Amino acid sequence: MDGLFDPVSMAEADETALSPTAAGAAAGSAAEVASMTAAAAARALSQPDVYTPNAPEGLSQFKKGFLKFKREVVDPHTEHFKTLADSQHPKVMVIACCDSRVDPALLMGAGPGDIFMVRNIANLVPPFERQGSYHGTSAALEYAVCSLKVEHIVVMGHQNCGGIKALMQRKDAVLKNDFIDKWMEIASTACERTRLDAGHLDLKAQCSYCERESVNVSLANLLTFPWIKDAVSRRTLQLHGWCARARARAARFALRFL
Repeated sequence: MDGLFDPVSMAEADETALSPTAAGAAAGSAAEVASMTAAAAARALSQPDVYTPNAPEGLSQFKKGFLKFKREVVDPHTEHFKTLADSQHPKVMVIACCDSRVDPALLMGAGPGDIFMVRNIANLVPPFERQGSYHGTSAALEYAVCSLKVEHIVVMGHQNCGGIKALMQRKDAVLKNDFIDKWMEIASTACERTRLDAGHLDLKAQCSYCERESVNVSLANLLTFPWIKDAVSRRTLQLHGWCARARARAARFALRFL
């Protein structure tokens, strides 16, 4: 199975760079392995930079990015990563959207070990319930609060959220897909509030209003979890609502604190 952290099967160049043990079996000496590794890394890093927008080479940009990460992030901070290999102690949990344009760690300048993160459609928090079978976001909240003892939970909304737009455009109660419409019902009260307060505005403005209201709904839902409510009451946990905004013409990002 290939993937960002299993690039061995993707290309021979990265196999020598990321799997020196396997390369050593063929080369027969540590010196040859080191030489092959350096050469492979040099070839990868000589290609277009991993952060080139809309790079045409597909997954290869991420393979090069992994080498870049090892060279520029891991190697200068080996002691830190040795510590992370054994345990994590983040103080902040972030609940964000799956949207590819909004990366909380990147926006906040966070590094490995800084944030315990959950990403789902429209950065929603469901209310506490024990019924049903699978509760991914709720399970992550329980682990973050009860085991990791995080001190802050940030619900991060964002501009032009596709989930919110779908919610605002929905005309009836009929579910038109397997999972999305049902999931977005978590934010139904935000949609109703938006139509009451901003129904006279155009769709884009209504979506912007609902994006903020949905964050407030998630913050309220967080307090339905008994161990979150208890931690907040004891002042060992703080809840925050943020919303990321981007201005396309000026290429600027801003965080609005709700």
